[in-house]
Amino acid sequence: MVSSLQLLRWVRASGPLAPAALFGLLAAHGLLLPVPATALTVLAGAAFGPVAGLAVSWVGNVVGAVLAWGVARRFGPGLRARLPAAWRARLAAAAHGRAFTVVLAARLLPWLPLAPVSWACGAMDVPLAPYLAATALGVLPETAVLAWFGSSAGLGLLGAAAAAVLVWWLWRCLRPAVG
Repeated sequence: MVSSLQLLRWVRASGPLAPAALFGLLAAHGLLLPVPATALTVLAGAAFGPVAGLAVSWVGNVVGAVLAWGVARRFGPGLRARLPAAWRARLAAAAHGRAFTVVLAARLLPWLPLAPVSWACGAMDVPLAPYLAATALGVLPETAVLAWFGSSAGLGLLGAAAAAVLVWWLWRCLRPAVG
């Protein structure tokens, strides 16, 4: 496993290609990279500052999520067939009837990793438009907090507290639609 400090050195040594290098790591994360997206987003904030770190991380996370969704959508039918019929029916109803709401709720929960949610959405044939919109919107708060955390510990802790309150409030509002 590579440490965040090693990644920071590598990204900074990339010079003008550093944003593209980190973007590539984030985009590949959803498919195969064994480094948490959280660490990469904090790294982006440390390497580029809060605004540029947010931009690189947000776009990289969304692109990576769509790539993982696409791979899972391609190979999903075989995976779905292994699930119990009752699970398939319930997941399919949620995926198609309330796709935007379900994906947004999943993306706003910071303890749900980005890649498995992407794989599940692709495997369950969640349509691309609501998936993309909910992913882009849903990863933004956590990505912003983590980029600011990477650039400044004080702002990061304040932002984390604000994000926790926002996620709690949104979860309370969306819980009847998801459950």
